[in-house]
Amino acid sequence: MDLVTFYIFLAGCTAGVITGIVPGLGPAHLLAVLYMWMIGWSPLHLMTFYVAYITISNFVDAIPSLYFGVPGEVSAIPASRESQRLSELGLTAQAIRLAAVGRILGSMVALVTSWWLIQWLLSVPEIFSSRWQMAFYLITVICIAVAGRNSWWINTLMMLAGFAISMVGYNYYTESVYLTGGWTELYSGIPLLPLLIGIYVIPQLLTTQAARKEFDCGICITSKNRYVPSMLRGTAIGYVLGLVPGMSYILGSTAAYNFERWWNQRFQEKNDISVAAVVASETASNTGSMTVLIPLLLFGMPIIASEAIIYDLMVDAGAVFSLGSFLITNYVILAQWFVIACVIGMIMSWPMATQFKRLSERLLDHRFIWLLIALILISAGIEAYHSQKIAVYSAVFLVSLTAGWALRKRDVMPMVFVFVLGSSFQSIAYNLLQL
Repeated sequence: MDLVTFYIFLAGCTAGVITGIVPGLGPAHLLAVLYMWMIGWSPLHLMTFYVAYITISNFVDAIPSLYFGVPGEVSAIPASRESQRLSELGLTAQAIRLAAVGRILGSMVALVTSWWLIQWLLSVPEIFSSRWQMAFYLITVICIAVAGRNSWWINTLMMLAGFAISMVGYNYYTESVYLTGGWTELYSGIPLLPLLIGIYVIPQLLTTQAARKEFDCGICITSKNRYVPSMLRGTAIGYVLGLVPGMSYILGSTAAYNFERWWNQRFQEKNDISVAAVVASETASNTGSMTVLIPLLLFGMPIIASEAIIYDLMVDAGAVFSLGSFLITNYVILAQWFVIACVIGMIMSWPMATQFKRLSERLLDHRFIWLLIALILISAGIEAYHSQKIAVYSAVFLVSLTAGWALRKRDVMPMVFVFVLGSSFQSIAYNLLQL
């Protein structure tokens, strides 16, 4: 363990706390601020930061969701639905603590299972062939179309738009230039950062509204052992749906929440239904946040917005994902940081469950959101200046912001997903044509 990697891990933990504690602030938002400062990091450092970041964020984001009813990110929406009832019963802090225990349990199961799964996948080299990868891409596209928050035809239109945007610039395979309008600065393609900031990050921040809730006394009155079955059910659901292309831990947390409510009502268990549903949902979210990394690190397929940013940085840093080389080489190291982050997250969740009110008062001010937006724009501006693409960044940002605001009530991730993977899709299609 070198000192630089340790500092990067601590930076990821700190960023995760900020993301989780601020209502409405998702992982992609803060990564957009940090993008410029992460350029030049090694692929391993980038993934170490991201593992710490996403793990701590998942531990902490239940706190604003349960206290204010405002999810830190989409995966915490189920928890926010139960915030009022838990507050009335004085069970909010208890739910937070039980959810932390569930995350630890789910994380350990996910680590062991993933190691076995990866070894099995690597023993089947055919899965990395162009035919299998094309099939994997098509299955992913179909899953996104039918499982997204939009209707299937809107998701399809968004994915077609994302593919068209990915075609902008010079195409190596056809040796032709597409959709640049004669603008030579677009020959290298549309940059990801200004597009993601405009179409996703800023519209999401501006449409987030924090609603204050009452705080409970934070006394734990129920044994956690009674909720272990809820944790195990959440673990299973979160793990499976985290692996399914297009699902991710967002759908996993929602599915676990609804299943747990049905299960408790059907079999009339003695546990409080709201607490059980929150525990299952948060356990599924944390478990899925790990398994969703497997498609990214095995096949180079980012599923969520924050993964798209990290993927872009890792590719620029020279990361190679073929035949699972990056994941199998660094699995033990990343698993080590994941375990440490889980322990830190659990330790932090307990005192924060009762001390959150004082900490959050300053972060709920709308001026904080505008300050964050300013930092995002400054970071993007510095990156544009260093890459000497100020005009391109400005034009892409303004067009994307206009489109993002018009589509703010829709899920734009299908478009972003296909845009990010457009070049990989073209590469595989070209290889198949050659074969």
